[in-house]
Amino acid sequence: WEFYLIGSLILQNPAGPTLPQLFNHDAPLRWAMSGKADVNLLLNQAAECIRKADFKEALSYCSRAIAAAPEDPNTYVCRAVAKMGLRRHEDAVKDLTAALKLAPKEAIIYAMRAIAYRCQGKLQRALEDCDTAVELDSSNAELYLQRGTVLYMLNRFPDAESDFRQAIKLSPEGSAVHMEALTWLRELNRLPRSANTSR
Repeated sequence: WEFYLIGSLILQNPAGPTLPQLFNHDAPLRWAMSGKADVNLLLNQAAECIRKADFKEALSYCSRAIAAAPEDPNTYVCRAVAKMGLRRHEDAVKDLTAALKLAPKEAIIYAMRAIAYRCQGKLQRALEDCDTAVELDSSNAELYLQRGTVLYMLNRFPDAESDFRQAIKLSPEGSAVHMEALTWLRELNRLPRSANTSR
């Protein structure tokens, strides 16, 4: 399970701290996004539960946040993360789809839905969401890493290699994304020669 990826592929809010900060144990627990103190409190509590892998409790807080602010896509994204932690990937897709109706230009939400599709084995749908995410934000290394992983699983090795190289190019050396993309490239190089020629 790729908690670092999920933590970093969550909707960012320019008005306040990003959700990736909430998944960093050293970060202060803040979440200023909806302007509603009660919703912020619920989402902070949900994020704390997610940090502790208490996904059922997180789900409860997220559902209450959605009831209080159904127009806020972040509430649906948060609940999707809790559902993914519970391996309820189909339900997570529904929440991410609801979030996309409210924020249709957010590449990060497409990338998260791609993860949920991939966990269900729906690789073509995952690839479609990855493609959309990259189109919306072509400077995000994590999106190339995500798409490269799906392409690898689809045995589209030349395309996967290209995306892993782009992820390396766009990410800081030594970062989690950089290191993971290097690992995938090494994996590609270990493929049998017959697979390499199809690359």
